[in-house]
Order: sequence, then C-alpha cells, then structure tokens
Amino acid sequence: MTNKKEGTKSRITLKIVFTLILFIFLLTNLHFISAITYQNGTDIYGIYVDSGNTNITGALNLTFQFTTCSLSDCSDANFSTVYTNATFSDLSSLNNASYFQYRATFSTENQNYTPYLFNTTIDYTYLDTSYPLIDFAGGTPANNSGATGNFTINVSITEENPANMTYNWNGTNTTIPVLDSLLLMLNFDNISALGENDSYVVDASKEGNNGIVSGAVWNSTGKYNGAFEFDGINDGINVHQRIQCPAGMVYINKLNGYCIDQYEASVWINGVWNSTSNTSTWASATWTQSAIATGAYANSTPNVYPWVYVNQTDARLACQRAGKHLCTDAEWLAAANINGSVYNLPTGADTNNKIPAGSIDATACVQYEANDCDWANSPGAGDACMTGSHSNCVSAEGVYDMVGNVWEWTNETVDTIAPGASSAWYYFNGTGFQTSTSSATTKYGNDGTYFLANTNTGRAVGRGGRWTYGAGAGPFCASLSNAPTGTDSSVGFRCCSS
Repeated sequence: MTNKKEGTKSRITLKIVFTLILFIFLLTNLHFISAITYQNGTDIYGIYVDSGNTNITGALNLTFQFTTCSLSDCSDANFSTVYTNATFSDLSSLNNASYFQYRATFSTENQNYTPYLFNTTIDYTYLDTSYPLIDFAGGTPANNSGATGNFTINVSITEENPANMTYNWNGTNTTIPVLDSLLLMLNFDNISALGENDSYVVDASKEGNNGIVSGAVWNSTGKYNGAFEFDGINDGINVHQRIQCPAGMVYINKLNGYCIDQYEASVWINGVWNSTSNTSTWASATWTQSAIATGAYANSTPNVYPWVYVNQTDARLACQRAGKHLCTDAEWLAAANINGSVYNLPTGADTNNKIPAGSIDATACVQYEANDCDWANSPGAGDACMTGSHSNCVSAEGVYDMVGNVWEWTNETVDTIAPGASSAWYYFNGTGFQTSTSSATTKYGNDGTYFLANTNTGRAVGRGGRWTYGAGAGPFCASLSNAPTGTDSSVGFRCCSS
C-alpha cells in the first residue's frame, strides 16, 4: 500500500512519528485480539500472538520506506532508505524537496493472520531557511545621522511567508501580527515574481484578495517604488476576485464573479485576425459560414470591425472555440452596470441631429460610422464603428460598446407575446409595458423592448441597440424579434467565461 502527502513549500525538513492502529484477523480459529496504538519499534515487531497459543511470536514484520521528490506525482521517487520495525524516526537526513512519499510493507510468520494498516500519523515541520530581506528605502534618515521633529522611516521587507513583524523603539519591542491583522495589502510595485503586471495586483495579506486593475495606469515612480495613477474616470481595482481573466476580458464582480469580453467579438482564424471581415465585402451570412467552416472563433480586440452577419447559433460555436461561452442575459446585463455604476455618458445635442439636446449623446456611445467614426469600409453597407472607437462608451469595469454600435446576441431564446396588438417597441414602467416613452418609463432609461405580434416561439435575445437608435439604444434595450438563425449587418455578439 502506498500513501502520499504533499507539501506546498520548496524546503521541508521532516520528523515522522508513527502512531499505528493495526488489526489482525485470525482466519481459522477466531480469538480475541485487541487493537493497540504503537508508540515505538519494540511494540511493533512480534507483539501479536494468538491468545490461545502464546508460543507464537514474530507474527508481524513492518517495514517503512520514505523518499523526497520534486514532482507532484513522485514519479522521480527513489525509496533508498528503509526503516524496519522503526521507532520514532527523525528524517532530517532526507533531501529538502517540495513533496515526500512513504510506503509500508507487512509480512507475517503465520499465514493465518492478515495485517491491516488503518492509520498513520505523520508530524512534519516546514523550515523557512530564507531570511527576510530588510531594506531601509528612500526617505529614511541616514544611519547615525540623528533627526528631530517628525520624520519617516521607510522599511521595505521581502518575505515569502510573513507572520509577525517586531520592531524595537527605545528599548521596547512592538509586535505587529501581520497575517492576523491585515485584510488587504497591495504594494502596487508590479513584481513579476508574484505574478503581478500592469493590470493584476497581488494581495500580500492572508485573505488573498488579489485585484484586477481597470483604467488606472501603473508607473515606476511612486512615492515608494511603483504606483497607480487614477484620473477619476472609470478607474478602479476589483478585489475579492475569484478568477483572473485572460487578455481581452475583464472581471465582473457579480453573479459569483465571471469574465466578459472587453470588446465586441471579431473574426479570428488560426491566431490571426480575418481582415476580410473588416471590409464591405463581408456582406452576407455566407462569409460567416465560410469562416466557421475553416475554424473561425471569436476574439476580443480593439480597433477592428465587430463580427456581423452571424446568427446566434454560430455565435455560440465561435465562443466555444475560444474556450468561452456566449454571454447569458444575466451576465450581459450585469456587465452593463445594472447592479453597479451606470454608464458615464455625457449629454448634449448629437452632431448628426438624431438626438435632441439633453439626451444621451450619440457621439459618445451609439457609434454611427457615417458621422461618428469617418471610416469608409463598414461591412455590408452597415454603419458600425470599430471596436473601442469611443473612449466614453465604456462601463465602470472597462467593457466597451455595450450600447449602440451593433446589437449583441445573448445566449437566450424566449417565447413571447407582444403586450399590445401589433409588432412594436414597448417600454416597461416598473409594473407593465406601455407604447410611449413618457416620464413613467425613465426608471429604465426609456429603453424599449421590441416584440413581434402574437406568439413567437424561440425568439433569440439581442441587447444594447444599434447605431441608428440614438437615445433609444441603451443597456436595457432589447429585441425579441429574430429567430436564432437570423443575421444582419447590425447584429454581433461577445463572449463570457467563468
């Protein structure tokens, strides 16, 4: 029988104490044999005898072997050390390693007995042989220089396993219980050895509240080493983060935490962006089908044309190929800041005169290519702009273009009946739907839902509106008019992952 116990540190010194509970079963003539907890090697060997045959000795022989290994499955193990009928054994002579393994072998001098190993207690101690690195950094008075009034002592401590910090001032020791008292400790120093980068910071406290940076910019010239600059516009660091999102995605701290594409999906094949999707040639669903047939998948990239002429079914497949999934309705809405900060959209008259003064500015978020982007190659005679073209059209977490530009499929289909007698836009006022956009609907920003008349089986859900909708586009704007197979130059999607 082989058992394995794994450590997590790089240097381990082991002290093994055996506490064994063994049961011996007499297979022929049954006699009572007590279970014994053994404390040393003399107890282990030859202790079991048949209560009716006291002359039988040496009924049990127990051999332990130990090894250290560098691989988690201990496939590199070499059981060279053997402990027969071992007492308490100090195994400090074993090499330091990340893992260790032991195995026990039993033999008996009486075939009528079958030994069983039920429990082994192993005491081991992690020895941290690396001393903390202590550095008196900038701002600290020079040694023996003396100081009066208020002054700063700037100490930088590098330690993999911080526990308590004790300092002496005027002969008095003061201990700070680092691990017990800290709830969050972010150094903002961009230490690559900890896995940090410009958008990911590691919590040095025991809570593990690592954070994802959105908007803020890191520089190396902070007061104490590195720092992040916050300009007050959609900047933040999300902590309590369950997962780290891959490139092109941002973390949403709702619904138990998930990642969403920062930009509307674009067409990629074999790691390369499909530039044909960025031209007026891409004018029908035929192009999507051809790309899908050659392995196309969705990617989140700025400054490219969003993938259009794609139906809901193909959008699901494109996300799946990217290792993600088409965003659910709940995920899409949560990322649109329904349960958090709302879009920071300026108001004012639209330059193309589609939006009256005082309404949401279409140039900030609707993204109408003919007037807002000045780009001539929009596919299929559509008028969407490139992904991320408008810096103001972004959520608090850094998700772009969820309002306007193109509709976005979500991973939902619904059976709906129009609230009224005809196909039309309807606006929910908190208790029911109405056909006007009066002040009674401002609870949802005057965003409407488009229904087809009568019963509609399996209608696919589209969100956010499109470039021509002006103030009608918004995070609550929804369309329930298309089948999952429908395509258009104004319909795209984005992906999520959990």
